[in-house]
Amino acid sequence: MYGLKPQSINTFCLQWAGMIALALLAYNAKASGVSALDQLIKQLNQFEQLHLRYEQVTLGDSTDLTSGEFFLQRPAQFKLLPDDDGAVVLSDGRTLWTQDDLLAQVTAQPLDAVSTFSPARLMLMSLPEMDAAFEVQFSGDDEFSFLLTPRDERELIRNVGIVFEAQVPVQITLVSRANQSVRVDLTVISVNQTISNDTFIVEIGDGVDFVDYR
Repeated sequence: MYGLKPQSINTFCLQWAGMIALALLAYNAKASGVSALDQLIKQLNQFEQLHLRYEQVTLGDSTDLTSGEFFLQRPAQFKLLPDDDGAVVLSDGRTLWTQDDLLAQVTAQPLDAVSTFSPARLMLMSLPEMDAAFEVQFSGDDEFSFLLTPRDERELIRNVGIVFEAQVPVQITLVSRANQSVRVDLTVISVNQTISNDTFIVEIGDGVDFVDYR
Protein backbone atom coordinates (compact mmCIF):
# COMPACT_ATOMS: atom_id res chain seq x y z
CA MET A 1 0.00 0.00 0.00
CA TYR A 2 1.68 3.20 -1.23
CA GLY A 3 5.03 1.37 -1.02
CA LEU A 4 4.93 1.20 2.76
CA LYS A 5 7.33 -1.13 4.51
CA PRO A 6 5.91 -3.67 7.00
CA GLN A 7 7.04 -1.52 9.92
CA SER A 8 5.28 1.49 8.41
CA ILE A 9 2.11 -0.53 7.87
CA ASN A 10 2.18 -1.65 11.51
CA THR A 11 2.65 1.95 12.66
CA PHE A 12 -0.16 3.08 10.37
CA CYS A 13 -2.49 0.40 11.76
CA LEU A 14 -1.62 1.30 15.35
CA GLN A 15 -2.34 4.97 14.65
CA TRP A 16 -5.73 4.10 13.18
CA ALA A 17 -6.49 1.79 16.11
CA GLY A 18 -5.67 4.62 18.50
CA MET A 19 -7.92 7.04 16.62
CA ILE A 20 -10.79 4.54 16.64
CA ALA A 21 -10.34 3.97 20.37
CA LEU A 22 -10.46 7.71 21.03
CA ALA A 23 -13.60 8.05 18.93
CA LEU A 24 -15.28 5.22 20.85
CA LEU A 25 -14.34 6.81 24.17
CA ALA A 26 -15.82 10.12 23.08
CA TYR A 27 -18.99 8.43 21.79
CA ASN A 28 -19.38 6.51 25.05
CA ALA A 29 -18.87 9.72 27.02
CA LYS A 30 -21.58 11.54 25.12
CA ALA A 31 -23.95 8.55 25.15
CA SER A 32 -23.55 8.20 28.92
CA GLY A 33 -24.63 11.81 29.44
CA VAL A 34 -21.25 13.41 30.13
CA SER A 35 -21.68 17.15 29.67
CA ALA A 36 -19.85 19.10 26.99
CA LEU A 37 -18.17 21.14 29.74
CA ASP A 38 -16.84 18.04 31.50
CA GLN A 39 -15.67 16.56 28.21
CA LEU A 40 -13.90 19.79 27.19
CA ILE A 41 -12.04 20.04 30.51
CA LYS A 42 -11.11 16.37 30.23
CA GLN A 43 -9.61 17.04 26.78
CA LEU A 44 -7.70 20.06 28.05
CA ASN A 45 -6.32 18.12 31.01
CA GLN A 46 -4.68 15.54 28.71
CA PHE A 47 -1.53 17.64 28.49
CA GLU A 48 0.77 19.43 30.92
CA GLN A 49 3.21 20.75 28.29
CA LEU A 50 2.39 21.67 24.73
CA HIS A 51 4.52 22.98 21.84
CA LEU A 52 2.63 23.99 18.69
CA ARG A 53 2.96 25.81 15.42
CA TYR A 54 0.14 28.27 14.79
CA GLU A 55 -1.30 30.08 11.78
CA GLN A 56 -3.80 32.80 12.60
CA VAL A 57 -6.10 34.15 9.92
CA THR A 58 -8.22 37.22 10.60
CA LEU A 59 -11.20 37.58 8.26
CA GLY A 60 -13.02 40.89 7.96
CA ASP A 61 -12.67 43.92 5.73
CA SER A 62 -9.22 42.53 4.91
CA THR A 63 -7.43 39.24 5.49
CA ASP A 64 -4.46 39.15 7.84
CA LEU A 65 -2.22 36.10 8.32
CA THR A 66 0.28 35.63 11.13
CA SER A 67 2.21 32.56 12.23
CA GLY A 68 4.70 31.38 14.81
CA GLU A 69 5.26 29.01 17.72
CA PHE A 70 3.23 28.54 20.88
CA PHE A 71 4.48 27.02 24.13
CA LEU A 72 2.28 26.11 27.10
CA GLN A 73 3.10 24.61 30.47
CA ARG A 74 0.64 24.17 33.32
CA PRO A 75 -0.38 25.66 35.56
CA ALA A 76 0.05 29.13 34.05
CA GLN A 77 3.06 29.51 31.74
CA PHE A 78 2.84 30.19 28.02
CA LYS A 79 4.72 31.94 25.22
CA LEU A 80 3.62 33.27 21.84
CA LEU A 81 6.64 33.57 19.53
CA PRO A 82 5.72 35.08 16.12
CA ASP A 83 7.71 34.37 12.97
CA ASP A 84 7.86 38.05 12.01
CA ASP A 85 9.03 41.04 14.04
CA GLY A 86 5.86 41.08 16.14
CA ALA A 87 5.94 41.31 19.90
CA VAL A 88 6.65 38.21 21.99
CA VAL A 89 3.97 37.63 24.63
CA LEU A 90 4.60 35.30 27.55
CA SER A 91 3.51 34.42 31.04
CA ASP A 92 6.03 33.26 33.63
CA GLY A 93 3.18 32.03 35.82
CA ARG A 94 2.86 35.31 37.75
CA THR A 95 3.22 38.16 35.25
CA LEU A 96 2.19 38.78 31.64
CA TRP A 97 5.16 40.11 29.65
CA THR A 98 5.18 41.76 26.23
CA GLN A 99 8.58 42.12 24.58
CA ASP A 100 8.62 44.39 21.52
CA ASP A 101 12.10 44.52 20.01
CA LEU A 102 11.07 47.02 17.30
CA LEU A 103 10.04 49.52 19.98
CA ALA A 104 12.84 48.41 22.32
CA GLN A 105 10.20 48.07 25.02
CA VAL A 106 9.18 45.45 27.59
CA THR A 107 5.81 45.70 29.35
CA ALA A 108 4.76 43.87 32.52
CA GLN A 109 1.10 43.41 33.50
CA PRO A 110 -0.84 41.34 36.02
CA LEU A 111 -1.52 37.85 34.69
CA ASP A 112 -5.28 38.42 34.80
CA ALA A 113 -4.82 40.98 32.02
CA VAL A 114 -4.86 38.04 29.59
CA SER A 115 -8.10 38.14 27.59
CA THR A 116 -10.71 35.48 28.35
CA PHE A 117 -10.71 34.74 24.63
CA SER A 118 -6.96 34.24 24.28
CA PRO A 119 -6.20 30.66 23.14
CA ALA A 120 -3.64 30.41 25.96
CA ARG A 121 -6.20 31.49 28.57
CA LEU A 122 -8.80 29.09 27.18
CA MET A 123 -6.43 26.13 27.30
CA LEU A 124 -5.43 26.85 30.89
CA MET A 125 -8.92 27.33 32.34
CA SER A 126 -10.18 25.15 35.15
CA LEU A 127 -13.70 23.75 35.12
CA PRO A 128 -15.10 26.48 37.45
CA GLU A 129 -13.42 29.22 35.38
CA MET A 130 -14.74 27.80 32.11
CA ASP A 131 -18.24 27.34 33.53
CA ALA A 132 -18.30 30.90 34.87
CA ALA A 133 -17.23 32.40 31.54
CA PHE A 134 -18.99 30.22 28.96
CA GLU A 135 -21.92 28.00 28.16
CA VAL A 136 -20.23 24.97 26.59
CA GLN A 137 -21.95 22.76 24.01
CA PHE A 138 -20.88 20.02 21.65
CA SER A 139 -20.63 21.35 18.10
CA GLY A 140 -22.98 19.18 16.04
CA ASP A 141 -22.44 15.44 16.34
CA ASP A 142 -18.69 15.71 16.78
CA GLU A 143 -17.65 14.85 20.33
CA PHE A 144 -14.26 16.47 19.78
CA SER A 145 -15.69 19.84 18.68
CA PHE A 146 -17.04 22.40 21.14
CA LEU A 147 -18.92 25.69 20.91
CA LEU A 148 -18.37 28.19 23.71
CA THR A 149 -20.86 31.04 24.15
CA PRO A 150 -19.94 33.86 26.56
CA ARG A 151 -22.36 34.11 29.47
CA ASP A 152 -21.90 37.89 29.47
CA GLU A 153 -23.95 39.13 26.52
CA ARG A 154 -22.01 42.40 26.52
CA GLU A 155 -18.88 40.62 25.24
CA LEU A 156 -17.85 41.56 21.70
CA ILE A 157 -17.18 37.89 20.93
CA ARG A 158 -20.31 35.92 19.99
CA ASN A 159 -18.81 32.45 20.27
CA VAL A 160 -15.61 30.41 20.30
CA GLY A 161 -15.12 27.08 18.56
CA ILE A 162 -12.51 24.55 19.66
CA VAL A 163 -11.70 21.38 17.70
CA PHE A 164 -9.52 18.53 19.00
CA GLU A 165 -7.70 15.72 17.22
CA ALA A 166 -5.73 13.04 19.07
CA GLN A 167 -6.52 14.77 22.38
CA VAL A 168 -4.96 18.14 21.49
CA PRO A 169 -6.57 21.31 20.09
CA VAL A 170 -6.00 21.76 16.36
CA GLN A 171 -8.26 24.74 15.65
CA ILE A 172 -9.72 27.65 17.61
CA THR A 173 -12.19 30.02 15.96
CA LEU A 174 -13.52 33.28 17.37
CA VAL A 175 -16.58 34.99 15.84
CA SER A 176 -17.45 38.55 16.82
CA ARG A 177 -20.93 40.02 17.07
CA ALA A 178 -20.05 41.96 13.91
CA ASN A 179 -19.55 38.59 12.16
CA GLN A 180 -15.80 39.03 11.84
CA SER A 181 -13.79 35.93 12.60
CA VAL A 182 -10.33 34.83 13.65
CA ARG A 183 -9.24 31.25 12.95
CA VAL A 184 -6.15 29.78 14.60
CA ASP A 185 -4.88 26.52 13.06
CA LEU A 186 -2.57 24.54 15.33
CA THR A 187 0.01 21.91 14.39
CA VAL A 188 1.52 19.76 17.13
CA ILE A 189 5.30 19.75 17.57
CA SER A 190 5.36 17.98 20.94
CA VAL A 191 3.01 16.99 23.76
CA ASN A 192 4.07 16.44 27.38
CA GLN A 193 7.76 16.82 26.63
CA THR A 194 9.92 18.95 28.90
CA ILE A 195 10.02 22.65 28.01
CA SER A 196 13.02 24.59 29.31
CA ASN A 197 12.19 27.08 32.05
CA ASP A 198 14.28 29.61 30.09
CA THR A 199 11.45 29.65 27.54
CA PHE A 200 9.31 31.66 29.97
CA ILE A 201 11.92 34.21 31.08
CA VAL A 202 12.21 37.76 29.73
CA GLU A 203 15.61 39.44 29.72
CA ILE A 204 15.52 43.23 29.73
CA GLY A 205 18.63 44.45 27.95
CA ASP A 206 20.43 47.78 28.16
CA GLY A 207 18.57 50.64 26.53
CA VAL A 208 15.22 48.86 26.64
CA ASP A 209 12.28 50.84 27.97
CA PHE A 210 10.58 48.91 30.81
CA VAL A 211 6.94 49.75 31.54
CA ASP A 212 5.52 48.16 34.69
CA TYR A 213 1.73 48.14 35.09
CA ARG A 214 1.66 45.65 37.98
